[in-house]
Amino acid sequence: MWNAYILRCKDGTYTRIRIPVALVYQEEHPDRPSAQKREAQIKRWTRAKKEALISRNIKSLHQLSKSRD
Repeated sequence: MWNAYILRCKDGTYTRIRIPVALVYQEEHPDRPSAQKREAQIKRWTRAKKEALISRNIKSLHQLSKSRD
């Protein structure tokens, strides 16, 4: 199994250049390409949408998705 995940950094952001301190979201995928595709999708999202995903707030996640259309 492969994973797509989000790390929260020490300063509260989600970025590669800061030191991560906590795994805040993880989902399993059957293969590497699907995990990489999902990771790329999540990286394009706004912070608000990532927060909704992390908190598993489906209603908010759907509203934030519609607002970009």
